[in-house]
Amino acid sequence: MSGLKIFLLFTGLLNFGSAFAANPCHDRYPFQTWVEMTDVSEHFRGFRRQDFPRDSWNLQGSQVNTLNAENPTQLLSICEFEYFVLSFEWYVTGHGNGGIKYQVQEKLGAVGLEYQMVDPASGESIQTPVHVSGALYDILAPIFTQWSYSSGHWNSGVIIVRQDRVEHWLNGKLILSYDFDSPEYAAGLDKSKFATKPQFRTQSSGRILLQHHGERVSYRNLKIKRLK
Repeated sequence: MSGLKIFLLFTGLLNFGSAFAANPCHDRYPFQTWVEMTDVSEHFRGFRRQDFPRDSWNLQGSQVNTLNAENPTQLLSICEFEYFVLSFEWYVTGHGNGGIKYQVQEKLGAVGLEYQMVDPASGESIQTPVHVSGALYDILAPIFTQWSYSSGHWNSGVIIVRQDRVEHWLNGKLILSYDFDSPEYAAGLDKSKFATKPQFRTQSSGRILLQHHGERVSYRNLKIKRLK
């Protein structure tokens, strides 16, 4: 190999390493380190917007609440995540409906794998198991959770995404575990409204989205840890 080629290769490796090290998302969310999202506006922006949508969301310390808005804007994480643990508390009442989506590709729309949150007083939460709180929305139902959460109270949730497994936790209990290659996931996806969405077929990096359907939903004490 000529000296010029060695120089170009070495320079390219240096540039690649510098670009990786300079990635603000890697700096902000180091591997295996909990990062508290105390000020949600520093970690999320409006979907397909560059600013934080204060016309749709109200900040109260580490808590963020939906506001009545004619055309509500959903919150999208500034950074992408592939493998991670996301811990949070959520509050839904008045037949409200919310959720946290992950593996969201903004260019493909506000769709992604969703940890469902719904007021148990809603008829949908009783009649449709894949729509109850903690479900992988419209794809997989969790262990029956009607007894483990209630309307008008704060609940805790955890989403864990690893290379070979995804887990949904509700109030300290593991209520759903799945992997993308399992027959159960494939069957649930085929029956769902997302059957024709190719991004649901494989695991990939993506953004996290906090839903706003125009109903009252609150989130607080969000924190995240990137996994290798």
